Amino acid sequence: MLIDACQIAVSLQTQCGMTPLYLATWSHASTDVLRLLLQAGPRCVLWPTQVGETPLSLLWSECKEEFERDPDGTEFQKLDLFLRSAHHGTIAETLPYNRQWRILHAAAAACTPPDMFQYMIQRFPEQIRMRDEYGRLPLTLAVSARVYVDHCHNDISTSSSSDEDDLASGSDFESFADNVSMDHGDYDNDDFEVENEDGNDHAQDEDDDDQVSIDMSIVDSSRRTTRCPSVIEQLIAADPSAASIPDPNGRLPLMLAIACQKRWDRGIRSVFEAAPQALVTRDHDTFLYPFMFAAVGEVSTVDTVFELLRVGPDLVKRGIHDDDWAFYYEEEQRKEAKCQMMKCVSC
Repeated sequence: MLIDACQIAVSLQTQCGMTPLYLATWSHASTDVLRLLLQAGPRCVLWPTQVGETPLSLLWSECKEEFERDPDGTEFQKLDLFLRSAHHGTIAETLPYNRQWRILHAAAAACTPPDMFQYMIQRFPEQIRMRDEYGRLPLTLAVSARVYVDHCHNDISTSSSSDEDDLASGSDFESFADNVSMDHGDYDNDDFEVENEDGNDHAQDEDDDDQVSIDMSIVDSSRRTTRCPSVIEQLIAADPSAASIPDPNGRLPLMLAIACQKRWDRGIRSVFEAAPQALVTRDHDTFLYPFMFAAVGEVSTVDTVFELLRVGPDLVKRGIHDDDWAFYYEEEQRKEAKCQMMKCVSC
């Protein structure tokens, strides 16, 4: 009755940033109560408090032991509702536009705590290589998602190493990779070719003069340690070939991570290590190399540009070829001609 009388109250926050959904989660409210709150304000599930904790992360931190004790119990039903609400904006069993419910995709797209995602990926490994209705893999969603940072449970000594996309230590990363093994099927790690709308392949230069050396020793020497592999690392450990697969728009995960303002030590390095040849693959839309794209506009960060150049210095040493820009101008002319044609058709 209270919700019916003032539905907007569901979206109001206290001075500390707490919503009714957050408080209901903290007090271990029943599934029915949470369902009513989510129906009235589905997006509140990802609204953080002033200390950065969301109802989703709170549910996980409060009920970890319950998930292990009863995998399909009441707490998991709450988690399912939270992820469904965060990803689709509804908790309805029948999703709009005949979309299918894939809980791992929802977890990858949400700002999910790494240890929670580790639990999800171990329960639903069959979804790692599934594409959603838009042709996106879980890794595609993860590199585009907001970075999770644990503001609530870090002390000063560990806060710098517990961010979402910091790299895991060798032992942690290897042990996780051993637990989640996948058959990569037809995917090929060395296949970075992306075709544009005209069928022209410009994803990777094949001439000997255009081969660029990548210094992987620099990457290996700068590893750091964390308590749990990040969401991106977990997906790459389960299926490394996913880092080589472009999204429906032809953009590789490395470029997606840069476009979504990921930092080098918060996602970009992990993707690069799984698909190093992406460093010398031009973007499908902008025809820029990753280091160029990272230096342009709002996504520009000095650290990312520096690290990308450090592992692939030959991209600068070889200079710019005349053929590179000639191809770029041809692509732009084709796109402009297509736009003009579409305008004529619409008229």
